[in-house]
Amino acid sequence: AIDGGRLFRAEALLANPSIKAAGDDGIRAVVDHLGKTWGVVSTRWFGVPQGQRQVENAILFYASRWTRSGIALIKDAVTRGGMEGALARDAVSRMMLGMTMTYYGFVKALGQEPNLDPSSGKFMTIQVGTDHVGFGGMYIALARFGGNVLRTLAENPAAFVTTVDSRDNPLTKFIRGRVAP
Repeated sequence: AIDGGRLFRAEALLANPSIKAAGDDGIRAVVDHLGKTWGVVSTRWFGVPQGQRQVENAILFYASRWTRSGIALIKDAVTRGGMEGALARDAVSRMMLGMTMTYYGFVKALGQEPNLDPSSGKFMTIQVGTDHVGFGGMYIALARFGGNVLRTLAENPAAFVTTVDSRDNPLTKFIRGRVAP
């Protein structure tokens, strides 16, 4: 089912008149975009040396290709123009809107109040018994990172340089959440 969905997504994008008009460049843009949205980018294609890829996969990052794909897609959405930027902005906005609407629907159906504060540990979670559960992934992690950076800048900007404790430093907290278990 997932592979079928991927094929339908690729066919739909390739049928877009502006992508057709771009010819081979349009096809390359779609392939690059789909690799990023699916988390299957080739780190070799990105020019990452084999030794670095091995260290990242074994020690440094949990799901290194997925992490790199999510960051690359958001980077494209923010910094690129043209077809690549438009595809990235469309994917990121649909994903974020879809997650938020799904979360809001679950929360309201359960009679709970939504938590849309990304600096909160309970951001986009629902309470199930005594636990809070919610979406995970790169986009939630980046939203929480951004929220934590803004909160730290407002409350204690020196924490960026005076501590590496992940409870106080949002960068350390973000990195700790991405390392391999």
